[in-house]
Amino acid sequence: MVRGERDKIYIKYAKWYNKLIDDFSEKHLNYRETTSEEVNLLPSIVVVEILYDSPSGDCICNQGTGFYLKDVGIVTCAHVVIGVDKKPLKNIEIFRYDKNHEKVKCNIKNYDNDLDLAILEPISTEFLLNLTPLEESLEKIESLQSLKMIGYPAYKSGQTPYIVDAKIATTYVQRTINKFEIDCLIRDGNSGGPILNDKNKVIGIATEGAEKSGGNNAVVQINEIKRLQK
Repeated sequence: MVRGERDKIYIKYAKWYNKLIDDFSEKHLNYRETTSEEVNLLPSIVVVEILYDSPSGDCICNQGTGFYLKDVGIVTCAHVVIGVDKKPLKNIEIFRYDKNHEKVKCNIKNYDNDLDLAILEPISTEFLLNLTPLEESLEKIESLQSLKMIGYPAYKSGQTPYIVDAKIATTYVQRTINKFEIDCLIRDGNSGGPILNDKNKVIGIATEGAEKSGGNNAVVQINEIKRLQK
């Protein structure tokens, strides 16, 4: 109930418990281990990192999540690659969790502050050659639909992707933008991460986390990315 069914510590104890009660009529504990298909997709979900000086002279580090979307490029949130002065940042770097010493510089191909989405273009196209691109889901999005969110909240060197199982709490339209809210917290650093359905196809992009004072754990529906491709 605290760590979730994917937590490694929980899984270890759940397996011990289930083995101990095999001779009894007790109900086994459920747990979820990362599937082989998910493992193959994880390298396509990257850390986005930018160090820059603010207008006041302070050194700021923007960090978020991005992912390689088929026929589109590296997708992330606009607020990850836009500075406090609302101008596009330079020196944007992306890297895989399993190769954090191999950072690749990117340019911003397109962005939209209202959508809070951006498409990045790696300077070295070889970076994309060994990645399996995620595919966009064409299915209708509905409340209570099961999904998983993958990203790098509060990223630390060597951190593996953070996977959270959730459901769609509600769908809504905000300033003509199709969105939905999920029933788990979107943490700092998870912005730009993909939201996948049960077929491991992208149905949205995590953009905003709720706070005690208000807000939503908001996700922009994946079909909105077409506005950046026009």
